[in-house]
Amino acid sequence: MSKNEKGGLLFALVFVGFWSLITLIFDVILVVNAIRQVQAEGYPTTLGSITHSEVTVHHGDDSTTYGVDVKYDYEVDGRAYEGTRYRYGQWKSSDNSAKKIVDSLPVGTEVDVFYNPTDPGDSVLKAGIEGSDLFLTLFLTPFNLIMVGGWVTIVMMLFPGLAKRLRSQPRALGRGARRRLILQPASRLIPAAAVLGAGAFVSIFLVAFPFGFNPPTVVIKTVWGTILGLATATLLWRPRITMAGKRLIVDEFDGTLAVITRNQRQKQVLVPLRSISNVKTVPAGYKYDVQLVYTDDDSKERHETLITVDDADRAEDLARWVEEQVFLSVR
Repeated sequence: MSKNEKGGLLFALVFVGFWSLITLIFDVILVVNAIRQVQAEGYPTTLGSITHSEVTVHHGDDSTTYGVDVKYDYEVDGRAYEGTRYRYGQWKSSDNSAKKIVDSLPVGTEVDVFYNPTDPGDSVLKAGIEGSDLFLTLFLTPFNLIMVGGWVTIVMMLFPGLAKRLRSQPRALGRGARRRLILQPASRLIPAAAVLGAGAFVSIFLVAFPFGFNPPTVVIKTVWGTILGLATATLLWRPRITMAGKRLIVDEFDGTLAVITRNQRQKQVLVPLRSISNVKTVPAGYKYDVQLVYTDDDSKERHETLITVDDADRAEDLARWVEEQVFLSVR
């Protein structure tokens, strides 16, 4: 590993480690509260009465958030208790969800109180998973995907042999006389994760603006179903994304190989198949170029680099594969 690579690895470890710490803290809080909410559905209930109910206001530097401050009296086995929790994991928010809850619980209202049979003083007024829980899961999804992607990248940097074994094989797409050659296809997980992350990120705004942070359960379930359906469909689809190398299109009908470079201006070199003399590997420092050798219209030999890789054996395999695709003899 070179000095630059070690520096990149150190930076990745610090950044991903810090990102993971913050993300996992919120993950744990969300999961623990969700478990307690599900457990509360099985708690016994008793009749209680609201003694205090108001919206709390918290002014921050950038925004104002609102919370629920509620108190209620109830009895269990003849002993009086006072509860102060509406639900486990009741988050403060900047929408009007807190006001809706408080408006539904005016002082004097009789309510069902869910209490922990092993600790009757532990109680809630609302049990089970709600739209807010699923919305928070949606909110944390992009952060978790970045965290997982960061650790996968670090593992690949630490264990390059593992990265080579997991690398996708070259692929030819299309039928008949026209085929698209992908030298380094994207893993199916990458586009699926991208769809999942992008879908979750966009949906946060599409849900929050009309419904707030505690949307109706049917709405958030529909959103989650749509996102997961799209991600699953992407996972089953054979990716056409090229992670590295130039785009190659073999057209047997026209007898050409189109070599397309994507940069600020898309460049295309159209090479007649009959002019191709070789596909070879050329050392390029610590890496290896896979080059297409052909003769141009002026009978001059040209070398077009198709892809640069860091492994000599892989470069040779790619060169042979391209030769096969353009119907040259295996060298």
